[in-house]
Order: sequence, then C-alpha cells, then structure tokens
Amino acid sequence: MAASDLGLRAAAAQQPARLTVRARGWPALLRRLPDPPPALAPAIYLVAAVLMFGLPVTGAGHHMVGFGGDPQIFIWALGWWPHALVHGLNAIYSHAIYYPQGLDLAHGALIPAAAMLLSPVTALFGAVTAYNVGMVLSPVLAACFAFLLCRRLTGAFWAAAVGGWLFGFSPYLIGQMAGHLHLTLVFMIPAIVHLCLAARAGEGSRRWLAALLALALTVQFYISAEVFVSFTLFGAVAIVIAFGLGDADERLRLRELLVVLAWSYGGTAVLAAPYLYEAFKPGQVPVLPARGDIVSADFLSYLIPSQLTWLGGNSFAAATQPFTEGPFEGGAYLGLPLIAIAWMAARERFGTLGVRVALLTLVVVIVASFGGHLHVDGAFTIPLPWALVNDLPVIGQLLPARFSVYVFLIVSMLASVWLADAWRRPWPGQLAAGAASGRGGPWRRALAVVLAAGAIVFAWPALATGTWNTPTGLPPLFQSNAYTRYVSRSDVVLVLPIGGNGPSMLWQAVAHFRFPLAGGYALPPEAPNPYSLDPLYPDLNGTPAPNAGPATISFLARHGVTLVLMQVGAPTTAPWQTFLERLGWRAIVRGGVVLMRRG
Repeated sequence: MAASDLGLRAAAAQQPARLTVRARGWPALLRRLPDPPPALAPAIYLVAAVLMFGLPVTGAGHHMVGFGGDPQIFIWALGWWPHALVHGLNAIYSHAIYYPQGLDLAHGALIPAAAMLLSPVTALFGAVTAYNVGMVLSPVLAACFAFLLCRRLTGAFWAAAVGGWLFGFSPYLIGQMAGHLHLTLVFMIPAIVHLCLAARAGEGSRRWLAALLALALTVQFYISAEVFVSFTLFGAVAIVIAFGLGDADERLRLRELLVVLAWSYGGTAVLAAPYLYEAFKPGQVPVLPARGDIVSADFLSYLIPSQLTWLGGNSFAAATQPFTEGPFEGGAYLGLPLIAIAWMAARERFGTLGVRVALLTLVVVIVASFGGHLHVDGAFTIPLPWALVNDLPVIGQLLPARFSVYVFLIVSMLASVWLADAWRRPWPGQLAAGAASGRGGPWRRALAVVLAAGAIVFAWPALATGTWNTPTGLPPLFQSNAYTRYVSRSDVVLVLPIGGNGPSMLWQAVAHFRFPLAGGYALPPEAPNPYSLDPLYPDLNGTPAPNAGPATISFLARHGVTLVLMQVGAPTTAPWQTFLERLGWRAIVRGGVVLMRRG
C-alpha cells in the first residue's frame, strides 16, 4: 500500500519555534511527559487480555475461551499436528477421523502453524490449555503488530497504542473469539503491511524483505488460508488504487514493491506446496453458489452494536436479530467515536496520497463485506459487485462478513494518525486565531483523549454474557487417563451425536488420539463430508428413526465400529441407548459416559 504517506515523521521533525499562547493545566503537563518505552504497549494489551479472557478460564475447572461446538475443532487441531509429526503420520490426510475413509485436512480450518507454535504448551498442559492460550494471545498479538505499524506511521507512542488497541480488541476479533481461532490469529496482517511499507520505501535489502514477507505470508497461510486469500485480494486492490492515484515517483516505488511481493509469494507457494497439492486435487475445491449472501454484513451492522458489545448490545438486541451474519460473525460495529475520528482524519488529511488510498480501499472493503446483495435490517435489496464472484472457486468460499478485519485495520491506522495530529497541531485556521503555532491546542488534545477513550469503551466486550468463558463439558472419564481402562487402541469409536452437535473431536484430542473416530467435525457445513451421503447420517446427528435398524447395522459394520460413546444426560443418549440395546449392544456407565459394545 501507499499508506506510508499517512506517516507524520516530517511533521514531527518540524518542531515549533515558540507557542504564542501557553497551554495550562493537564494538557500542558501531559505534553511535557516523555513517551514511555515501546514495551509498555504490549504489557497493557497482555494485562487487559488476561484479565478479560484468561483469568475467567483459569482455575475454573475445564473451561474454554469460546462458545458452542466450534472450539473443539481447534482443540483437536492443536493436538493433531504435533501428534502426526511425532508419529510419522500423514498430517494433511488423516485417518483418525471419518474412519476408514479419512479426511483431507487441506479443506479444514485447522491452523497447522498455530499448532506447531503452541506445541510446547500442548505437550506440557494439553490441547485445551493450548487453545485457551492461543485465544488469550490473539488480541495481544494483533494489537502489538498493529501498534508497531501505527508507530511507524506516526512516531507517537500513545496514538499508536490506541491504534493497536482498536485493531486487536475490535468487535471483529472479539466476536471471532467465540470459537474461531483461525480468524483471531490475524497478527500477521499488520506485520505484512508493515513489511510492504518498508519495501515500498526501499528500506533494507530486497532479498531480506522478500524472505521476511515470504515467511509472514506462509505463517498466515498455515494459520488461515481464508484470511490469506482475502488479504491478498484487498492488498491488490490497494496497490491498484495507489497506482491510479500516484505520480511517476510513486509508481516507481510501487514497482519495487511488486518485485519484492512476486518473490515473496513465489516463496510462499513453494512452502505451501504440500497443502496446495491436497487442496487442489481434481474435484476437491467446492463451488458454493451465493455463499456471499449467507454470512455478510448488514448495512446497519457498522452502526448498531451487536449482542457481544457491552455498551448498547442488550438495548439493540432486537434490532440486530435480523442481521444475516449473526452475533459472532457480526463484528463490524465501529461506534460513533471511532467513526468521528476516521471522518476527521479523512477530512484533514485527504490531500495526502496515503489517506486517499486508505479511504478508497476502505470503501471497497465495506462494499465487499455486504456480499452479493445489500442487506438492510436483514432484507435483501440491490445486487452488489461481490455477486460477480459468488460462484467462483476459492474466492466464492469467502464469508464477506469477515472482511471487517480489514475495516478495523484501516480505521485504526487513520485513528492513530489523527490522534497524533491532534496532539501536535491545532485545528485548521487555529493558527490565524493565535491559539498555537505548532501543537494542538488544549481543547483539540482534550477532544482527542475523549474520542480515543470513547472508541475503546464503545467496543468493549460484554464479558458478563459468558460467551468467552464456558465449560468444555468434559466428563470425568476423560479428565484423567481413566478412559484407558475402557477404550483400547484397537477400538473404532462412534461418539453420538456425530459432528458439531457432539463432543467427538474434543474427546479424541484429550485422549491423545488413542482411537480413530467414525465421524468428526473438522469441516464447515458446506464443504465435502465423506459421511454426508450415508442414509443414516441425519439420524446420527439426532435421534434414531424407528425403522433405522438395518441402516444402523450397515453403518456400524462398514465403518468397523466396536465402541459407541455417549455423554450421560445428553438429549440424544437415552433414545440411542435404547435403540442400540434392541440391536444387541450392551451398555455400561463410567465417569459420566455411556459405553456400548456388541453383546
């Protein structure tokens, strides 16, 4: 991007000769305070994340940061990748789930890079703890790298610190912390933008920059291919806009950047080759028509707080109910203070190339986040440009509501620039009034503090909802190694209910992959599922139909199932236990689990 023109280095270097009017009170006191060491910003982010999300799940038994069935996918993934590599298994094509066919994990959101980075935590404390650590660190890492990016742009600690917070603790990221670890670990996005700005500015060696970018892109790819694709798409949009708006010198700098990007993407393609080989086998990439209208941002979602927002979330719960993206994907809410900051940054600095590129890119991202049709209060209205790519492979699989991550990155950059400006310079025309000659007047600095605090408060998560602190539901049998007395390594296990309605992936992960699963939950509903065409599959997600006996016997035989597990008290357990007993299976109850074998 050409966003480095947002920077204020030149403005910072031009210090005023003398203030014509001396500011008094707390603004003058704050102005005289030196900038803190850069390490203070990560410390603030870490303490905040631990207090908000870490402590509630510590010492509370088997709790997790998240809600529903999705966290078990990532708990499983954090255990699977180290386990597969240590035991010499094919890590990308797993027979541990959907036995005996197995599953191509290149189509799952299964975070191999995060699994390897967190593998020491997994080895010492287990996959559930590793998952919680990853979730708690997600906003910290995102805020830290955004802080570094904003500090590059402004050279001001507090303005950059606020910009880092606005990105790392944004409603987008807080919403995804309900269970999508692959979408919360987005710290590589500001890091890649930072490296691109360095390459555009000609800082350092081309080879080193290309190598660092290739490493960053590869890490992002192996955390989330979805984010990798969407970032590449909107990064290309920003570069095209910069080419169109820039002069000859700017285009020359962008050509230098493109050379570095070509080398870095080439390196990423080589490093990602094993994954790409599996993902792009013939018939492997699904085309999902109109997916862009299934989970897309409502026009009002940028203006109305979701149920996960502390300030106003409950008051507007009825208003946000019709939004297609739902509460967890509905992380587009900006809040009035942040909108005001972005508007003032745009108005005051529109003459700079970086701001114009950022604003036009922001418009493109927001329009794309609406999906194939504009939704207003949940109602379909006019078609939008994203409808042109709805039916394409790869890009057509993206969920537009998740593009708000780029909205918050751009807005946080604009906010940090305006806040730094507000502290250094007066309002336009204020010099003529004789208020100041090079720094913001006291009222402008006061406004900056109020709006920055307001932007943070308006996006504060509704922690009391318990969304980020829920029990795993792990039964006593799997809270220790007691399961080894009842489940042998030769067993093929069916956990009911199958898929996301049941705990199969969680139990297998905490059991250190002692047994293969007939079933699993590693794919979104739209992706290929090797069991989905089985006539018994709908019953396995709920309760058995009265005439499902032959289909059940056939399913159990074809998949080699020797042991069926169900959690005591689950709604589907009693119907299935009664049904299987009629087919000759016998049940015992141990540690909160019903275990059934053929009699």
